[in-house]
Amino acid sequence: MDKFTSFNEFWSSQKHLFVDSEIVRRLNNDEQPPSQSLVLVVPLNKGVTELLTDIKSVLLDEFERLGHHEQQRKRQRQAIYLLTPGSQPKLETIREMLSCYRDVYLPNPHLKGKKLLKAVHNYYLGRKNKKWAKIPQVLKFKSGDEDDKIRIMRNIRRYLQTADQIVLNVAKGNFPGEYR
Repeated sequence: MDKFTSFNEFWSSQKHLFVDSEIVRRLNNDEQPPSQSLVLVVPLNKGVTELLTDIKSVLLDEFERLGHHEQQRKRQRQAIYLLTPGSQPKLETIREMLSCYRDVYLPNPHLKGKKLLKAVHNYYLGRKNKKWAKIPQVLKFKSGDEDDKIRIMRNIRRYLQTADQIVLNVAKGNFPGEYR
């Protein structure tokens, strides 16, 4: 993503890598159907339940004609990069983890403990956009409470370890992948 200045620019030119190309959809008027597709005529003056029953019987007949059994018909995804099956990533949290990893840890991998905590807090408070210039709740601590400060330093280490694992998963083509 180095050559892109924003995620929107990246997404506008690269979203095809994440989209499954074989999905049930309406064809455009000038579009040819893909080779492994079945084209149906669906009269819109019938009820939905009746149409679904008819479509199901046509599909079952076509699968039988092709020699496919319903149990064996498990379609492989066609997108190059897919979300991990069953994952519902907390994108805001992942964005914060990766931002902290990129902007604080990678430039200063030697920082540890209280110096790292101070660098992370300075990073968040130093953001130009005031909407984002605040420390996430999970990284705030009560001043004077040493145990709370230690807990926050552990959270920062977890943030960085998780971000590192996500980067490794993405390198393998799996976002966000298993990271906990």
